[in-house]
Amino acid sequence: MVGTVLTDPACAPLVADCGIASMLIGMLKDKQEDDEIVLQIIFVWNKLLYYKSTRDVVLSEPQAVSYLLDLMHDQNTEIRKVCNSALDIVAECDMTWANEIRKKNFEFHNSSWIEVRCCCRCSDIFARLFLFLLL
Repeated sequence: MVGTVLTDPACAPLVADCGIASMLIGMLKDKQEDDEIVLQIIFVWNKLLYYKSTRDVVLSEPQAVSYLLDLMHDQNTEIRKVCNSALDIVAECDMTWANEIRKKNFEFHNSSWIEVRCCCRCSDIFARLFLFLLL
């Protein structure tokens, strides 16, 4: 229901001023296993981020953006869509978060390559150490 109220630009600042961002973080912690609740919470954050007048309410809550980063590759398609929409707005408005978002996307899409490189590097180090110990 709050997400629907936020579709009216005149209502958005009123909702934002009531401390909803921190309340939603508490709800998300309590109900993180309920996809529908999670979807509704990130939908509200998305709406708050949409309006310039209310954007800072979400951006001033580091946990809100951190949760969005955690959910950006969720198994639920709808959660991913709304989450990525919200993160697109965050990236446009805050360069620090934009870099973090790009980093998380890179790590996710290249995780196999990163894992292989890490394992190869570790194997190479162990091989050199083994040869050193033999000599």
